[in-house]
Formats: sequence, C-alpha cells, structure tokens
Amino acid sequence: MDNHPTLDPIAPSAEPTAASRPTPRRRGADAYDTLLWRLHPRLEDAAQDERGAGYLVGVTSCERKAGVSTVAANLAIRAADHQMRPVLLVEGATEHPTVARQFRLRTDAGLADALAGRCSLQDAIHDTEVEGLQVMPIGTLGLMDRVGLDHQLVDAMLSGLRESHELVVFDLPPADRLRHMLLVARRLDAAVLALRSEATRRERLQRIAEQLRADRVNLVGSVVARRREYVPSWLRRRV
Repeated sequence: MDNHPTLDPIAPSAEPTAASRPTPRRRGADAYDTLLWRLHPRLEDAAQDERGAGYLVGVTSCERKAGVSTVAANLAIRAADHQMRPVLLVEGATEHPTVARQFRLRTDAGLADALAGRCSLQDAIHDTEVEGLQVMPIGTLGLMDRVGLDHQLVDAMLSGLRESHELVVFDLPPADRLRHMLLVARRLDAAVLALRSEATRRERLQRIAEQLRADRVNLVGSVVARRREYVPSWLRRRV
C-alpha cells in the first residue's frame, strides 16, 4: 500500500496574538520540516543578500507519480507555518495539474496566462486558506505548449517573484520531461528530487542527476516522497 504523505489541517488552538502564535501542528509534517531545515542556511544567505532577494526552489522527479506535487505543496505549507513568509507555490506541471483543485481556486488564470500576456503576474497569484501562502496554478491548459517560453519573460517573472516573496516553491514536471520548464528550472536557486521508495533504481537516479547538472540545474538533494509500508495501519496504531 503506497503511503502518499499529505499534511493534515491545522490542529485547533486558542486565538494567540500574531507575535506569540505557535507553529501549527500537522500530522506528517516532520519530513517536510527536515527538508526545510536543510534548505534553511540557503534561505538565510538569500535573505542577507544585498538585493534582499527571495529564494526559489523546484521539486522534480525521475519519473511520474513520485509525489512531486505533494512534496512541493506541503513544503510550501510548512514554510508558511514556520513564518518564512510570504510563500508562493507555483505549478509548472502541465500534464496533470492539481493546484487549482487542491486549493479550490475560483479562477483559471495562472503561470501560462501570465507568460502569454493574457494577465498580469499579480492576477495569476491567488490567496489560500493557509496564512502566508499564495499559489499560482498552471492556468489555461495547453497554452504553454502553444506559446512556449521566452527567456526575457521568464527572467522578468522570476525577478518579480524574488522581490515579492521570501520563498517560492515550483512544482516541476519529471526531470526528463521538463521541456519549456527547463528555462525556469535552470534559473532556480536549488532543485530537489522526489523519489519513490524502492521504485527508483540507483542507476536511473544517477543518470537523472547527471542530466540535470548537465542542463545547469542546481540539484541540491533528494527526498523520499512515497514510501511503501509493510505493516497494516491497524497494527501501526498498536505499536
């Protein structure tokens, strides 16, 4: 049985002041907190940069159904929980978009529309129910393939996102299917590979890592996003 890790809603609590508000407790958050702490020194370096630039990180994989969207979304949620705000989750996966549905958005405007000039960058960004977290869905389906990506537009967009957000998390397609999003991926500060436990062979992992580095993508590590469990859930609750 595949365990697709997803964070539970915020645990109920009293109404503390903004200054004393504790970090929300979410089941399954430990793995994402660990990933955040590993990235934290890099975030601090970006915050101390003389430009005051935000940090851009992408999540990709060696194959489909590796849990990339889950890792990207939960990483962004936990960053917002830990006051690394404002945080933005950007959907770059064009084949199986999930952000608009997951966050119950009422509009389709997103990344593709902004890069095609159909809307402003701000109109492509939407608030969520998670305090401090905004999202940018992929937008109009198929539009990215029709218009492609322009280097100058991508640079301008990323520059704008650096100025407006402390952390931007990109939900990217698999590494061997980046296509247009490679222009974005190689401009990010870091990239993380989401792996399927016992499914991603070491040889393939090494080949994908070498491919990303050859494409000038700054791969900094990996995380096991889908772990196979052999103990039944009823037994785990008794242990």
